[in-house]
Amino acid sequence: MLFAILVLFAQLVPHRAPVVPSVVTTEIEFVTADLPWAVAEKGYEASPLEVRVSGSCPIGGVGYAVSGALPLGIQLSRMGYFSGAPVHTGEFKFTVRASDGCGSASKEFKLVVTGAPMLTVKPPRISFECKTGENPPEKEMYVAGTWPRLAYRLTVANAGWLVATPEHGTTPRQGSALAHDVVHVRVDTVGLKPGHYTASITVSSWQALEPVRVEVELKVN
Repeated sequence: MLFAILVLFAQLVPHRAPVVPSVVTTEIEFVTADLPWAVAEKGYEASPLEVRVSGSCPIGGVGYAVSGALPLGIQLSRMGYFSGAPVHTGEFKFTVRASDGCGSASKEFKLVVTGAPMLTVKPPRISFECKTGENPPEKEMYVAGTWPRLAYRLTVANAGWLVATPEHGTTPRQGSALAHDVVHVRVDTVGLKPGHYTASITVSSWQALEPVRVEVELKVN
């Protein structure tokens, strides 16, 4: 009797198909195209590696691993940060693999280690002249370097009336048709009385031997 009841119960209860776990995949693409050069025996301060991930992985975030020869003295963390100071000059090729547990991508990089670069800025002096209450047309300043893609920054001293943009830039990459990077320099004469004003723009890079200073002069009539 009990057996018959169990058989009847089994026939009435609907059968469910076994749950098959779904496979999660992600697509990873490197955003970092190439690496800035390094100076021998000087700390390397490159930006961390950057990737673009399509999809969501429940396992975790993106980690990085290296195969090949990093320059002696340089390390790459699992989070994609470079650290250390290269010991020798040369060109070093290696492959970086980015993975989040659901997908991966690999990319070959080349890191050039050489001597310290030099910045060149033209013109060495910029002059403006205008009437009271008027702003003269902006002028251009040209920044180049002995390295491609050399990151630099601008510092304006002794003047609230002087503006140089962008405040950060990079010299042209290898093979570029451009010989220099362009900086826009303008003045704002609001609140200035007639007279002669001077200021300076300093262009610097942590890798470069020394910064370059451009003198700026403003004459308000």
